[in-house]
Amino acid sequence: MSRAHSLVALPLTLGALYSGACDPESHPPADPFAEPEADECDAGEESTQGGEDDVCVVTPLPLGEIVTGDTFFGADSRSAACGGSSAQRDATYAIPHDAGLLTVAVASAHDAVLELRSDCFRARPELCSDVEFEDGIEVVSACVEAGMTFAIVDGNGDAGIEHEFSAGPFSIRATLDPCATGCRADLGACVSEADPGDDCADAAPLALDSTVVTSLAALGDDLSGLACPTPGPGLPDGVFEVQLPTAGELSVRAWDPDFQILPQVAIRPDCADRASEVACSALGSTRACLEPGPYALIVEAEDERELALSTSFRACAGTETCQWGYCLPPLAAEIEPNDDPETAMVVGDGAWVEASFDPSSEIDYYRVTLEPGQTVTASTTRGCDADTVVLLAHGARRPAPTVDSCDDVSPDTQLDCSDDAENTLCSVTSASLPEGGDVFIRVNRHALERDMTEPGRYVLDVEIE
Repeated sequence: MSRAHSLVALPLTLGALYSGACDPESHPPADPFAEPEADECDAGEESTQGGEDDVCVVTPLPLGEIVTGDTFFGADSRSAACGGSSAQRDATYAIPHDAGLLTVAVASAHDAVLELRSDCFRARPELCSDVEFEDGIEVVSACVEAGMTFAIVDGNGDAGIEHEFSAGPFSIRATLDPCATGCRADLGACVSEADPGDDCADAAPLALDSTVVTSLAALGDDLSGLACPTPGPGLPDGVFEVQLPTAGELSVRAWDPDFQILPQVAIRPDCADRASEVACSALGSTRACLEPGPYALIVEAEDERELALSTSFRACAGTETCQWGYCLPPLAAEIEPNDDPETAMVVGDGAWVEASFDPSSEIDYYRVTLEPGQTVTASTTRGCDADTVVLLAHGARRPAPTVDSCDDVSPDTQLDCSDDAENTLCSVTSASLPEGGDVFIRVNRHALERDMTEPGRYVLDVEIE
């Protein structure tokens, strides 16, 4: 369900709670997240809280509904605590809720900032999200008591100083998990306590899509060590077991809530066999696409402090199978030769191509045709074992024959370019043609890998909207 927003002032009965005056009695008597360390105003002064309006105008945001808004037509009445949002236009939403884990997400085409507040007039830097603009989605979660939470949708950058206005249409949604097992504010998640097994024989069962708090205290080093790099022998380890009902992508993360240490985590189909490890990380987070069945999750750490452990699972759907560590549909084979625009392989919406760089030419061309106003997205993020650079170029102009990185391409032919995305060597980029026409997709190996003898392989995903 989607609902266009309509601005309303807070009801008169709440006016005493959410006015902008600095009278201590004007602030809410309870903070769903935590008691503020100090009042932002000196007692007795009339203030607009650092330039913010002294009247909180909000849009109701019912739980579970997708509400659309547009900050372009708004005013600068609040300033989010992150993203340098001074002078940017914003919108404020009021979310009534029961106790639990409140999660708010904003999707936008502009560089938005999202902040949650228990008091409309008090910024909460620890509950503010400003991710990279290309990601397009801001998400903030917090443990809350029953009451009201305010969501501030703002723009990134100080308008008029070094940024233009960052405003425009967006959608926002709030959900609440009652957290039957309890909510931990420092983890921002519903959690339960779970003791790991000391060895493979007594592995503790762990539910999928859950977060637990655990400890390796009093456990020994019963396993042979993980296949990924370790600080040294003798680390205590704990064992959990998950059961996958079907083939799918399993992600596991172990971390120290105080961020003092980095636990190590591994996934094994055969708990006692180190050689069977399908995924391992010395940085606490790993993933794999796996067939149905039981899998051991092994956690090692050099300290006996409290740890958090979470799992998430996405089942392969339809014709998808585990390939390249992901649930992917059937892959088409690359049609060679395609080393120049004249021999470009023709692809369309929904194309999935498994390809490799020709040893004699580490450049591959593809061609897609767009209708007026359509946008094409080309991505190698679902599979690449080489450092790929993905370029989109106007089909009516010939791209430069060689590109070492996105800095080397000509703006006369380039529509968009990507070199590394999502903290990987894979890439994703999008472009549109208002008038429609052909677009070349060029995938090449980065210059730093040009002398490598190993073949560079990748999976190209093409989407048209």
